[in-house]
Amino acid sequence: MFFKSFILLCILFFNTVGECINLRTSNISENSKEFWLAIDFDIKDGTHVTAPSTVNSGIAPQIQFENAEIDRVIWPKADSKTHDNMYDIYTKNFSVLVKLNKISDPITCKISYVLCSDSACIPINKKIDIKYNDLLSQKEIDNTLQNDLYPFWLLLILAFIGGIILNCMPCVFPVISLKIFSILNTKARNKRQIGLLFSIGVITTVVFIGILLLISKNAGTQLGWGFYMQNSAFVAFLVIIFLLSALYFFGLYILPGINIKIKNIGAFANGILTGVASCTCAGPFIGIVVSSALFLDNIILSLLVFVFVGIGLSLPVLLMCISPKLICILPKPGEWMNIMKEIIGFSLLFACIWLLFVLSGQVTNIELFTIILSCMFIAFFAWMYGKFINSRICHVFALIGLCISSYYCVFSHNCSDETKIEWIDFKSVDIEELRKGDNPIFVNFTANWCLTCAVNAKTLSSKNVKRLFEKYNVVAIKADWSKKDDVILKALKKLGVNSVPCNVLYIKGKEPCILPSIITINNIEELFC
Repeated sequence: MFFKSFILLCILFFNTVGECINLRTSNISENSKEFWLAIDFDIKDGTHVTAPSTVNSGIAPQIQFENAEIDRVIWPKADSKTHDNMYDIYTKNFSVLVKLNKISDPITCKISYVLCSDSACIPINKKIDIKYNDLLSQKEIDNTLQNDLYPFWLLLILAFIGGIILNCMPCVFPVISLKIFSILNTKARNKRQIGLLFSIGVITTVVFIGILLLISKNAGTQLGWGFYMQNSAFVAFLVIIFLLSALYFFGLYILPGINIKIKNIGAFANGILTGVASCTCAGPFIGIVVSSALFLDNIILSLLVFVFVGIGLSLPVLLMCISPKLICILPKPGEWMNIMKEIIGFSLLFACIWLLFVLSGQVTNIELFTIILSCMFIAFFAWMYGKFINSRICHVFALIGLCISSYYCVFSHNCSDETKIEWIDFKSVDIEELRKGDNPIFVNFTANWCLTCAVNAKTLSSKNVKRLFEKYNVVAIKADWSKKDDVILKALKKLGVNSVPCNVLYIKGKEPCILPSIITINNIEELFC
């Protein structure tokens, strides 16, 4: 028995280890930030590999990558089971589709799995360097993704439920509450019309975003759900909208009287705002629904999925409008509505705080400070508009101030990462070792609580400085002293200073050059003259 098992092990080893795995990549270049990879398993007759599953996963293959992160893995369905029905297995050749991102060369794939026959198993570990080629076609990727989709009827149900759940998300709830409140405060004969226009606005926006996602997929570019939230100018614009809405509900100012036609247009615009706000949140089921909708064969079916998301999102308002009984259940207008207005105002302020948190990861500290300062001036001019209700001069001055403050809030920061310098963490390098090389070294000692540092950060994020650093191959290092750090303090004292900001340039063969506290582009240019 032992001899038979030994012979089987030898046969398995020599016949399968050599040519059992092949890697194929999509059509990419070496500067790609993400791509798809197919891992082909060649299963010999009489052998099998365990498939991953939610129950009894057993010894399924493990896949890891060096210099890349796994975004998504799609396993094919198992074609058989073991004799005891405990494990799903692959007995025929199969391919695993993997999406990678955050890529840097060289990429290495590590695969660990167990290859078994009916009487013996061999653990196999493979390490393969990935080469860029064109063997994996886009059609094959799309076909695999389509086979991984949910049934269409289930997809519609998940889209509808996902849309309903979005109403509870912190980025959507304030806007929905605002619309429900406005319906309560509207004459009965207009409730249905306003609610329907609001719902149409929501559905139209969600479908339009779906169209953009489909276009980007077919064009080979990468857009995701809530892609516009990656643009800091757009996020700042939303901050202004939510802030002015909150101040309105706090009674800081009152809008002039408008006729019913304008109100109806406002309902549609509010639906658009709700759709935009909702598409920033990836609530339960939404991620699955959106990714599945993008890979359906029929564009009409794909858009129908987005329609169901919009219907679910607008359902609370839609039900109130199409069912008079539901409207009657709601309390009659009274003092409680003033309290409700203020609660909605606070919820809108919460949305502003959330949006500012999003901005904190997209802009520099000084840019975020400028946005917050602009918001304060926006609030001041809104107060002026409401306080001096009978003064036309104050109204004109307030509106001009609102426009200028809004401009600085939206356009005072850089929306592109292309002009930002890639800084190296001070504690991850040895300055003395780097100084032995030929490249100049620029060290920025900074801290989040230092306002002067924030002003310098604005200078260092300019296109001219980045162009200068690239021209002279400057190694840019950032020493963040926002928290207590003895290593950074020791480095500062070695330079003869004990505070931030401190910007120093090391050039081979020269003494360290310390720049003034507030630096300008001219200061930096003079260093290389």
